[in-house]
Amino acid sequence: MLKRWTLTLLTASLLPLVAVTAAAASEECDPYLDPSNPACAAFDTDGDGWLEPRVRFTWPTETSTTPGATLVATATGDDLFRPVTVTFARPVTRDDPWGDSIAFATVTLAPGALSAQVAMPVGEPGTDHFSAEALDPSGRFLGDGSYRVAVGRFASALDADLPAPRTVTAGAASQRVTGTISGGERVVVVQVRARDGEWVDVATGRSSASGAFSVPVPTYWVGSHTFRVHAPATTLLTEASSGPGSLKVRRGYRPTGSTQHALLGGSSRWNACTPIRYAVNPARMRKGGKADLRHALREVSAATGLRFASAGTTSHLPRPGGYPDYPDGIDIIVAWASAKQVPMLAGSTVGIGGSAMSNGQRMLGAVLLDTESFRRPPAELRRMWREVMLHEVGHVVGLSHVGDRRLVMYPSVGGGTNRFRDRFNRGDLTGLVKLGAGAGGCTGETEYVRGAARTSLLGPEAPVRWVWDR
Repeated sequence: MLKRWTLTLLTASLLPLVAVTAAAASEECDPYLDPSNPACAAFDTDGDGWLEPRVRFTWPTETSTTPGATLVATATGDDLFRPVTVTFARPVTRDDPWGDSIAFATVTLAPGALSAQVAMPVGEPGTDHFSAEALDPSGRFLGDGSYRVAVGRFASALDADLPAPRTVTAGAASQRVTGTISGGERVVVVQVRARDGEWVDVATGRSSASGAFSVPVPTYWVGSHTFRVHAPATTLLTEASSGPGSLKVRRGYRPTGSTQHALLGGSSRWNACTPIRYAVNPARMRKGGKADLRHALREVSAATGLRFASAGTTSHLPRPGGYPDYPDGIDIIVAWASAKQVPMLAGSTVGIGGSAMSNGQRMLGAVLLDTESFRRPPAELRRMWREVMLHEVGHVVGLSHVGDRRLVMYPSVGGGTNRFRDRFNRGDLTGLVKLGAGAGGCTGETEYVRGAARTSLLGPEAPVRWVWDR
């Protein structure tokens, strides 16, 4: 009787244990909260008798790629006993990988599906950042990872036909460089190498939809030039340049005088890589004023390589000593005024010219011509005003006065002899070369927009200094 009772008792005690184990195995088990639950053994995959649920990430091996590529990341789960949500994200602001992110893909891993792949499309050139995070239903963190890849531009293919080396006179018909560039319609520029080895833009064109281009090699800039054609980088394509060519441009006259020259306000220069926009205030303008201005700008271009583009007319009257609140899109203003309007024009002064400088760059300029000057015979008056315009534009570019009467930058019109000059002479040209495109690379940041000689708008806090001379 004793033995039978014992057997019955043992049998009865085993039944509830088996039942509990079977029930627990059908439910979720959490080894962290309930490590003694024997149901967890059903999910033991490594034989240790203890689960360590986690998610690992395998990222692409590429460290760089091209725009539009799609890379693949893999999320793999270990010891998962319940579904896990894995979220893939990228920064809201591309340049701020540590800022807010936005999810672009979500996958679920579970005991029956321990691996999943996610496609990661890359964007435009730059650096793309990706991140991932795995959370279980209770919000427990099970793993994360991050990846970044450099997105480069596609290579550009440039084929150019450069003119053969030759010598031309300033103002001769432009030589042209033709060819094709990959990428369809895009900017194509002709560049001349400066003395410091940097390249300076001297002509700008655009290729057609087929990539064909034809850009002039300018003949306005006097000197022996090494040039090339260059396609700046686009959003998706790298920059590309041709091999070098050569062209010599000579003057149509022989300069005289000494090499004496002086710089107004130091060696600060205008940006030679973008056209300098000038506007005329037509109020009280003398007849022939625009023609005199165009002639002066052509002479400056020939000596410096600087380019000028008309911005039309303006009602703005620059004031020496005042804040340079120029209208947008205008770099130089030419106006006619009385001494009452501009006191610096009082007495025998027939004109003043100057420029505003900031951070080593000339950014704004002005020419103010007197409307109350003495009278002369018409022919002589025309010659006099042409020299005055040439002299004042010389100040705008950065030339100061000299003591050689044969030079345009002598402080008295006609050199004090009434022999008026309509061309820069040797010393004038020596100084202009130091202020032109040949002196070095671009000043400021090049912008391929017509009329963008200024790199930024001047604010009240900008360190701007005007320099003027008569």
